[in-house]
Amino acid sequence: MKKKAFSVVYDAHLRHKSGARGTAPTATCTTLSFLSPRNSFLQSAFHSAASHAYSTRSKSRNCHPEIVRSGSRRLRSDIDSTSNLDEALGFYKQMVRMKPLPSVVHFTLLLGRIVKMKQYLVVISLYRDMAELGCIPLDEYMLNAVINCYCFLGRVDFGFSILGGFFKRGIVPDTATFNTLLKGLFREHKIHEAQGLFKKIIYEKLCIPNEITYGTVIDGLSKAGNTSMAIQVLRFMEKGGRCRPHTAAYNTLIGGLCKDKMMDQALSL
Repeated sequence: MKKKAFSVVYDAHLRHKSGARGTAPTATCTTLSFLSPRNSFLQSAFHSAASHAYSTRSKSRNCHPEIVRSGSRRLRSDIDSTSNLDEALGFYKQMVRMKPLPSVVHFTLLLGRIVKMKQYLVVISLYRDMAELGCIPLDEYMLNAVINCYCFLGRVDFGFSILGGFFKRGIVPDTATFNTLLKGLFREHKIHEAQGLFKKIIYEKLCIPNEITYGTVIDGLSKAGNTSMAIQVLRFMEKGGRCRPHTAAYNTLIGGLCKDKMMDQALSL
């Protein structure tokens, strides 16, 4: 039977709710639960809950033509006002049934709302569902959001698998893509890999690095105790980089040097 992401979304949501009622949530709440087999009971539960959630906006299942007629601005407003996961899942269900489908911008906005709820597994599962449906064009903003979720979950390796999806779809990863991957590598203390990616960005021109790129590297190296390498990155910015070092970069380095009792070097900055 073809696997869907719907059951997995609601599975994670049910586990989250059970934890809120005092029942200890299982490990699948914080791992990649979408790898589990399809569960028909949970799929049914998802549809039931999603329909109920969307009824707070409309009492009729036939409400979506009205939403379509109201135009893109109304749809964006509805997405922006989505305040909880039940409502977001119900809204997603309605959106995939609309004819014509909303644009990828609207789906990305909805995923962004769910990201703000810190429901990273849900975002990943909905992304997988959209990719499986095949009728919703995916863009770099949505893929960047998914990479960001993987990084928050401590699975930057899966984030790199999404990077491969960029090339398969003919989408060019942008600076934000690589900034997110760099942050994910440093967050997981993969310093060597982060340095390697940064060198590729510079020498193979994978993207145009910006202040966030350099700031992420300087901050990550400083926190890892590699202040000498962080200073080299700062000097590179000063001499030949496309962007000048900002105050935060100096503050980060000074803090790291002071922590290492390297006061002379801190004063020389």
